[in-house]
Amino acid sequence: MAIRAHHIRRWERPRASYPMDRQGYHRWRKDLQRHHADVAADVLRRCAYTGAEIGRVQALIQKRGLGKDPETQLFEDVLCLVFLETQFEDLMRRIEPEKIPNLIERTLKKMSPEAIALVDQLPLAPGDVARLKEHMPQ
Repeated sequence: MAIRAHHIRRWERPRASYPMDRQGYHRWRKDLQRHHADVAADVLRRCAYTGAEIGRVQALIQKRGLGKDPETQLFEDVLCLVFLETQFEDLMRRIEPEKIPNLIERTLKKMSPEAIALVDQLPLAPGDVARLKEHMPQ
């Protein structure tokens, strides 16, 4: 449920409505997490989920316990793997080349060793796999 809802009604919080700087980006991301958690909670309440189930979905969407909670880490791993599979190639074509290493390192830093090991199985272009492997932790 958390995976399906992690971008629910995202258009209601457009990036352009926040300052276009680092602080604005981080505030936008945190506000989005709260928004997604609130929308998901509303949907789940109407479907008669328990308070505990709703709270757990909200905690996952907001990534509470990341680094300590195995389920939250799994949630983050899935998000990163889906990003790599579905958006990475396009993003590599759109951003400045000097920003690529930082983006890759930030993505891989969020992933568990088990998720990083799955990168080889993603249907990525050979050049993208090589680019990712350059930055993988040893």
